[in-house]
Amino acid sequence: MEKPVSAKRAFLNKTKEELYREIKNYSKTLAPTKALQGYPASALVGEKHYPFVQTHSVSTEEKEDNYQNNAQLVKKSYAEIIRFKAKHLLASSQQNPVQNIKTSLLDELQTIYKGKRPVQMETTFAKEIQFNKIFVSKVAGLSGAQNPIADLKASENSPTSKLLEKFTQEDIKAREAMLSLYRKGVNETQIIELLSLGSFGINSNRRLVPSRWAISAYDKAIDQDLYKNVRRHRTINSYEVYAIEDKGNFFLILFFPFSYEAEIIEAFSHTIEQDYVKNDNILHKKEPATAGGFYATKLAMLEHLEKRQRSAACLSLRIIDGYDLPLGVVLVRELVREALKNRPQCFSSEKELFSYIKERYASHYKLLSHSDLLKEKRTQKTLRDFFG
Repeated sequence: MEKPVSAKRAFLNKTKEELYREIKNYSKTLAPTKALQGYPASALVGEKHYPFVQTHSVSTEEKEDNYQNNAQLVKKSYAEIIRFKAKHLLASSQQNPVQNIKTSLLDELQTIYKGKRPVQMETTFAKEIQFNKIFVSKVAGLSGAQNPIADLKASENSPTSKLLEKFTQEDIKAREAMLSLYRKGVNETQIIELLSLGSFGINSNRRLVPSRWAISAYDKAIDQDLYKNVRRHRTINSYEVYAIEDKGNFFLILFFPFSYEAEIIEAFSHTIEQDYVKNDNILHKKEPATAGGFYATKLAMLEHLEKRQRSAACLSLRIIDGYDLPLGVVLVRELVREALKNRPQCFSSEKELFSYIKERYASHYKLLSHSDLLKEKRTQKTLRDFFG
């Protein structure tokens, strides 16, 4: 399954060139204008000058490319993604204090993102739209050409989701709102966008939440809630391997027949980062070294175990090779979910498992020597052998 590194890099460099060519071509189709009709693709809140932040509304003329389809769109081919992303326009506000959530722009964005379906909206920019500044974030991914906003209005009516209305109008803690909406199957991009726009929480404490923080807060809240159940389930009875490769990301997910623990190891540009939680599910450092991917990966693994009503020690090995067209943390969450939908390779012993990985996934096999989870298990085994 592994491809030559040079071939991957050549493909991705060509892909990036194609993206900018598509943006240039799209710009030529538009007459000079300060206003455009489109559909909401995402709402972003920056963090650069926190507690003063910019709010960005990303719109697109492609109805299919709306925020409710984000999880499906990132799994498409680069050619399809490029076609959509090239048409993204990012309308950016001035910096405002995070507590300032009573502006006409935020009111309109909150109403739009509470809708049962994506609605058409008209964005008015401060100047004629330009395509010389492309906004890219490692967390939110490629977000389109950036221009200052003057105004934003929904140009059609859409019923507001009564469920979302309930949790945005009442004094309910943000975490409880997110958990309730997740359990009821509300679109998770919609939940995250509304959290970022200051729509959840006790009214007196509501504020804008930078998108990077909002994504991690959502993943972490769901992770912790799922963990409460998974830790009580019976362990799986074999060693399992799941694999997936897409757009410069190659995941190998290993499940061991032990009580729940989790470790995420990422390798990129000759750098290895890792995060490990024991069976208390507590990360004993301020921020995970693997950033937003840590909670997104754990959420997907815990979801899988909860559906099976089983527990396992989980080890995610991710090799990133040439992933220079970022698509955001949502790609990590969705790739791990997709990997775990497949039928695993199962083994009756650790020796068989590692022999298989060494033969089929040599690069991932080398990462096993960095695993704190495996070191911990081997220490426990040595102690048991010593004390009989």
